[in-house]
Amino acid sequence: MPKSKTSVSTRQLTLTSQSLGSLAAEAHDDDCSSNSSDTCTEVDADYENLMSRIRQQNEEIRQLQSENKQLAEELDQERSLGSKQLQELEAASKLAERQIQELSAELVRSREAGKRAQHGYETRAIRMHEETLRDPFEERRRLDIRLQQLELDADRMNSDLRSSAEERAKQREVIRQAEADRDAAQKLYVASERDRTKLKQRIGELSRRTRQQETQLSAAAQDWLKKNRQLGVMREDVRWKKIESRVTHKLDMGSTATYELPKAAYLPKRLAQSLKEDGGGGGGGSGSQKRSDSPQRSPPKSSSGARKDGRKSTAA
Repeated sequence: MPKSKTSVSTRQLTLTSQSLGSLAAEAHDDDCSSNSSDTCTEVDADYENLMSRIRQQNEEIRQLQSENKQLAEELDQERSLGSKQLQELEAASKLAERQIQELSAELVRSREAGKRAQHGYETRAIRMHEETLRDPFEERRRLDIRLQQLELDADRMNSDLRSSAEERAKQREVIRQAEADRDAAQKLYVASERDRTKLKQRIGELSRRTRQQETQLSAAAQDWLKKNRQLGVMREDVRWKKIESRVTHKLDMGSTATYELPKAAYLPKRLAQSLKEDGGGGGGGSGSQKRSDSPQRSPPKSSSGARKDGRKSTAA
């Protein structure tokens, strides 16, 4: 092989370079010993050139040796891989041979089974043919029975088809009715949604109006309460003006009749307070002192005393 030749040639080159180095050294020594100094100098230069070439060759030889070693390792790997592949191929070939043998045995068995089946079929055909030839009327009767059975089967299938067609028609009618109901329900749903939207709008409008009316009624109630309070105050003022006028008239006329004022519980708050400040109203005072439109009158202090206007009052 080429790799083995390469290894031999590198070994030979190694030996040759070593021998050349030793020969060059000996020749240099001989030339330097036998010739003059100039000649020895030239020999030294040649010797140096020769030694450099020898070193270069030695380097190349070492490179070749390393390449040779690498090639030898690759060769060993290829050999091991090839042996492994060869073993795998041998195992595959053995397996293929075994499968071929099994397939051959199966083919033989299938052929034998086919022969037996063919023989049985031929035997049955011959027997049936013999029976047909032996009793043609029996075969005709069997065929008639078979034909009647087929006709019955056909009638039953036709009736089944008719019933299935009727059933399909009923199903289509039911589906159509269901679709109509669904459409009606959809329309009702749409109408109800529309009505619901309208009702929501109507309820919102009514709520707004109700709030407005509540606001208006609340304002009207407040005004009514205010006016009612004002009317109550005015009515009390008018009543007390009447009482004051009656009392004043009685006092002016010098009547001996006494006029009893209402109890403090039935008097207005401001009038009751003024009566309390005046001493409880025992002398028959006038209306509230804060009012400027009612005259201020004081009852007589004694039964025999004279009034300011010169008239004598009667003794009470």
